[in-house]
Amino acid sequence: MSDIVISSKKDQRALLTVQSFALLGQGLIGVFFPFFVQRSYGLNDWQLIVWFAGLQLIMAVLVYPLNYWGVKWFGIRRVVQIGIFFQALFYALLGLGITTMASFVLLNISFLLFIGLFWPGFNYLSALATVNNDRGNYMGSLQIVAVGVNLVAPVITGFLLEWKQEQWVLLLSVISFLISLALVRTIPKTGAEVSNLKGFSRQFKSIFFTK
Repeated sequence: MSDIVISSKKDQRALLTVQSFALLGQGLIGVFFPFFVQRSYGLNDWQLIVWFAGLQLIMAVLVYPLNYWGVKWFGIRRVVQIGIFFQALFYALLGLGITTMASFVLLNISFLLFIGLFWPGFNYLSALATVNNDRGNYMGSLQIVAVGVNLVAPVITGFLLEWKQEQWVLLLSVISFLISLALVRTIPKTGAEVSNLKGFSRQFKSIFFTK
């Protein structure tokens, strides 16, 4: 990976900003995620558990080929953008309240593509941002962002639900993801994604297949 380096503080801040809005979008739903799915599609508790377990099983099978071919065809930055787009689409579908089979299939596809593309891609970019000697500072900042957002976002959602304004939760979540999507453009192109695909493969396996 030595030929792909995101080394400047500006580039690292760009990564952190993208992460902040993506985490905010996800954190606004967070622990309330089952409530929104059950409300939109009328699933009971057991159906929800089976549905979510099935998604996790499918993701375990698809996550590596999705990232391998995604990076090869589109590049790592575009893969991250695709992942964020489908998360915004996922929550938009929940907010629209469309309960057809087609919308449910699209909901599942959107969830799989977000989880399968954004987080691996972002973690890979984070690894590139810390190949120099400031890994501790960057990862510390990343944890501060994550903890801060995870503290603030559920409070916002709790108040909105208490005021029976749950539609605003989904709207704010979608807006956060769209902002994150736009900000991905501030991350520099690494310029060697395809030629360094073996490096990505090695990094991916070390992160996701050993934990």
